[in-house]
Amino acid sequence: MMDGLSALIDLIFRLASLLFLVRFLLQASSADYYNSLSQAVVKATDKIANPLRKLIKPYKNFDFASIAIAYLFSVAFYFAVFAIMSATPDGVNLLVMSLARTGEILLSFYWWSILITIIASYFSQQGVHPAIALLQDIVEPILEPARRLVPALGPLDLSPILVIFTISLLQNFLQQLT
Repeated sequence: MMDGLSALIDLIFRLASLLFLVRFLLQASSADYYNSLSQAVVKATDKIANPLRKLIKPYKNFDFASIAIAYLFSVAFYFAVFAIMSATPDGVNLLVMSLARTGEILLSFYWWSILITIIASYFSQQGVHPAIALLQDIVEPILEPARRLVPALGPLDLSPILVIFTISLLQNFLQQLT
């Protein structure tokens, strides 16, 4: 029973954090604002992000209020888990674990997004689905430096493999902290 409840709580807080992290990434990567999915994310997060944005001002394309909210959802997750376990969280440990969890959620999103764009590139050559176009906009800023390191072999681009490998290493490190 507790495992099921813990998994449900994990899913709810993970999706909430992810929603605000995606909002941050949309702005940071200058993704298409008029994409319907982009508009849905903005609409879903505005009521919570706008009041905090008055305190934490955006800097250029970086909406730090969205990052802060994603982090707060990770903190809330650990409070919920500790409440279920009837335990008291250690303050500094809780903050580090929450930061690692937020980073792990972000890295998982990038990992899956890159994988989805790789697979989609083999199937859809003419029209691009709005979701795929949005994912490509988001992952391009981290793929671009890797493309400078790993040259393309004709039509084969190996840079996503380097990025996925690096993300996997970082995920393993962050999972040890959580």
